Amino acid sequence: MKAKEHETVVWITGASSGIGLALAKACHSKGMFVIASARSTDKLHQLQGELGERLFPLPLDLNQYTHAPEWVERALNWQGRIDILVNNGGMGHMGTALDMPLEVEEHVMNVNFWGAVALTKALLPRLQQQGNGQIWTVASILGYFGSPKLAAY
Repeated sequence: MKAKEHETVVWITGASSGIGLALAKACHSKGMFVIASARSTDKLHQLQGELGERLFPLPLDLNQYTHAPEWVERALNWQGRIDILVNNGGMGHMGTALDMPLEVEEHVMNVNFWGAVALTKALLPRLQQQGNGQIWTVASILGYFGSPKLAAY
């Protein structure tokens, strides 16, 4: 099934649980075509089974953000366009700044920051070519103040 020109195609990262899953279901219920991305292939296919052919499961790991151009091509191949990118995928890791290994902090930044940056940069030329499009970024309340046990987050 192809989206008509007036129908919205939205791409949501972190769509296998939490806010991303709720957004995917809400967008689908509003008649949008949904590209659902997350690491869990099984959960994405379960969601597709629940919502049907207006949902395209696109598994990806934001830690592997250098693959963003490939992900964008796969997403665009489904409907030919993306109207909204929702950068929602992310992770946290419990630990203090003194206890957390630098590699863990780097992993959190790769997923939460660089993953969204790389995906946005890979999609921007297409949005410019289309002459429209939106990029949404979901942020936590912890973006406003820190937590001693979520140092990397």
